[in-house]
Amino acid sequence: IWGVYVTPGARGRGLGKAVVARAIEEAKTWEGLARLHLAVSENAPVAKKMYESLGFVQWGYEPDAIRIDGRSFGEHHLEMMVPSSKGSASQ
Repeated sequence: IWGVYVTPGARGRGLGKAVVARAIEEAKTWEGLARLHLAVSENAPVAKKMYESLGFVQWGYEPDAIRIDGRSFGEHHLEMMVPSSKGSASQ
């Protein structure tokens, strides 16, 4: 999953969670897929909580992952094991 963004006026309605949940369901149909990975900014704790509510778990943290206007932000790296509905391959 590369990115999910919900405009401020549309937040709080579950739209981001619905999009990610649907992506997970689609991924489960891909033969051989074992894991989904994503990164979320430390500046987005609500997004991190949403990913965790869907089953993602943090496996690492990258300090100073991005700089915006001279400010440094870290990123949390998360993953989810995804058993394929077509049978999983070991990776």
